[in-house]
Amino acid sequence: MKLEIIAQAAGKEMNLTNLEKEVKEQIKAAGLKITKVDSATAYVNLDEGKTYVVVNTEGEVKSLN
Repeated sequence: MKLEIIAQAAGKEMNLTNLEKEVKEQIKAAGLKITKVDSATAYVNLDEGKTYVVVNTEGEVKSLN
């Protein structure tokens, strides 16, 4: 089974199916190792069509955007 996840609001759509993969790619692109990240939070802004990522690494909080 293939699951597709689509978020809709105010007449806009955003495909979230690959969100986890995209967040991990952003973390790597920021020069961080996934194994060093304690937690990550993805904030999806449907109005802008963007995802903002905040990671916690070794007690330090970093915004990747």
